[in-house]
This record gives sequence, C-alpha cells and structure tokens, in this order.
Amino acid sequence: MSPERLSKKQIKQDNFITSAFKASEYIQKNRTLFLGGFAGLIAIILIISFFNYSADKKVLEAENLFGKAQLASAMGQQSLAINDYRSLLEQYGSAPIADRGCYYLARTYYDRQEQDSALVYYEKYINEYGNEPLLLGAAYAGAAECYEASGDLPKTADYFMKAGQAADSEFASPGYYMSAGRVYREAGMMTEANAAYQAVIDNYPRSQHTSLAKKLQAEVEYAAGN
Repeated sequence: MSPERLSKKQIKQDNFITSAFKASEYIQKNRTLFLGGFAGLIAIILIISFFNYSADKKVLEAENLFGKAQLASAMGQQSLAINDYRSLLEQYGSAPIADRGCYYLARTYYDRQEQDSALVYYEKYINEYGNEPLLLGAAYAGAAECYEASGDLPKTADYFMKAGQAADSEFASPGYYMSAGRVYREAGMMTEANAAYQAVIDNYPRSQHTSLAKKLQAEVEYAAGN
C-alpha cells in the first residue's frame, strides 16, 4: 500500500516540469515582454531558477522550524514545540517535512493529555498526509488511543485495525491487531475480535504475538459457543 518510491532523478524532473509550467504561464500573461527568441529563452531560464530557489528556500525554512520543534520537545518545552509545529503547518503545510510535523504535533498534544487536540491532528495526518506506512499506522493507533480515552470502544478497535492494515509491518501490525482484539472483546464484539486475532495468525505467523492470538481466539470462540 506504500506508494512507489521516486528516484532523485524523477523528483528533479518533476520539479523542473512544474517550474517550467509556472514559467510558461507567466510568459503567456506577459508575452509582450519576451519578443526576442534568445531573450525569451534567457527569461525562461531565469524564471525557472527563481521558482526553484524559492521552493528550496521554503523547504529549508520548514526543516529548520521542524528541527526547532524537535529540540524544544526533547528539552521538555512542549508548549514551545506545539507553537513551532503549528507554525510549520500554517506556513509550510505543503513542504515535505510537514507530514512529520503534523504527526508529532498530535503526539505532543496526546502526551499533554489533550486528547481532543491530538485527535484533530492525527485525523489531519491520516486524511491529508499519510505517505509513510509506519507513520500512518502510528497515526491510526494514536487516534485509537484518543477514542479509547473518550470511551468510544467500537471506534477505538476499528482504528487499531486500520493501524495494522496501514502499517503492513511485521514489527508493528501484530501489536495493533492484538489491541483491536482486546478492545473488541471489551465492547462485546466477539466476531470482530476473532477477525483481529485471525489477522495476526494469517499474516504474521512468526510474530511473538501469534501464540497468544491463537489462545485468545480459542477463548472468544468458546465464549461464543463455537
């Protein structure tokens, strides 16, 4: 489910094409300024260079702001970290680093036990970013924790299931599915709990969670009279 990784060459080509389109649009609007063929070519080169410089400058500024937020968080200055993460999203929401800023903002709010605010940014990461499978899985799991704190057990379990599916990871997914099974059982949703444990058994047979999943699945089936 993860998107195909682009090569550096492809990324550069995409950036060049995007910049060229912007330059072309500008020239079409101001074509009387570009009468000579050679002069027009030079103008295009200069405009493309300007757009690339501007984009690179914004990326660097966004990365610096993310670094400041990370440092503030590491020093226990959560309020400052939150301000920096929010500034990153507001000013550079389309920068490559913004997705991580969104996730860590949600996590910081959760660590401060501000679950409502945390949920807003977990959902924002899920709906607007979510390019990295492991981080997407973590965002679903973080949102699940917020829903559990509010007492919404079905939503909690559903989000833990989505976390397992999104992460698609031998390392992370079995734990998410086990959490889903636990919460489904607490909610009395035994069929769904059975499916959560089965996801571990089927997809991650070598996981350390598999033997426990089989045991808990047997308990669920016994309780259901199967």
